[in-house]
Amino acid sequence: MKAKFIALVLSLFVVSSFLVAFAQSAEITKEVNTPDCKLAQEKISDKITSYSAAKPNHILTYQILYLKSAALAEKADVLGYDTLKLNDDLDKLDALIDTFDKNYAAFIKALTTAADSACGKEDVYAKNFVLAKNALGKVRESARNISEFYANTMREDILSLEKISG
Repeated sequence: MKAKFIALVLSLFVVSSFLVAFAQSAEITKEVNTPDCKLAQEKISDKITSYSAAKPNHILTYQILYLKSAALAEKADVLGYDTLKLNDDLDKLDALIDTFDKNYAAFIKALTTAADSACGKEDVYAKNFVLAKNALGKVRESARNISEFYANTMREDILSLEKISG
């Protein structure tokens, strides 16, 4: 009987020490500060550099599209074409480019926040990373909106310019 009691006490001691060790390891994983988090920060920083370098090219492309379309509208107006729809399209294109620019800036900011939180609490890093991913989705959607607007609306309005009689 005494041997069973000692075995029971020892097994309880082993189980309780295992539970304490497990609880402590759970506490440790909440705060991440390992070489892996530093590597994650470096990779995200590289992405930030890459995306930041690409932004001016995107904006320049859209600005050139806007300026060429504006020059075409001005020339068509001088030649006596009705450019009312085209001028409205230019306003809409300008607004879409502004939206793209703002979404891109928000994405870079979200990515920077994710990088800064990589060595912090895991749940904060995960949340910030998801926010950055969603922000990238908005950037891509903005770019797609510009492309589709030009292809489906502006281009049609350019091709359908009519001379004003009179």
